[in-house]
Amino acid sequence: MTQLASAFPSTKRYRMKTNPRGIVLLINIFDYDDEHFPKRDGSKKDMEELKELWERMGFLVQDENRGTKSDIEEAIIKWKNQERMSKVDCGIIMIMAHGSEVSPDSGSVCIHTKDKKTINSEWIVEQMNSVEAFRLHEKPKLLFLLTCR
Repeated sequence: MTQLASAFPSTKRYRMKTNPRGIVLLINIFDYDDEHFPKRDGSKKDMEELKELWERMGFLVQDENRGTKSDIEEAIIKWKNQERMSKVDCGIIMIMAHGSEVSPDSGSVCIHTKDKKTINSEWIVEQMNSVEAFRLHEKPKLLFLLTCR
């Protein structure tokens, strides 16, 4: 038993033994049709390094780089509904984009898409709940939003 596990013997832990351990959806919106949002050229290198990191940790990585609202929503829905999701122990979505606060104290973020639209982070959270992402029921579902604001 690891030192961390022995420190919390009665704590419920998630199983992380499948191969792959889980499926990561990496979304990078780097180019915008809106002149208010500069191109995020450096994010391409970040994507390569993140993909390598997740793969080295035993995860299957799927990426989405088209960046329109419908492309991203479609990728998230396809990610959560894929049959192999029931055969892994974890699901992860990581989004890199320009973003803005929905409102102060809301905790929600508007993700700006390539086509001058937005996706509210609350919609993504809803897609990851155990009803919507039923193949990930009782499994950890992680969401990382890396947004320039």
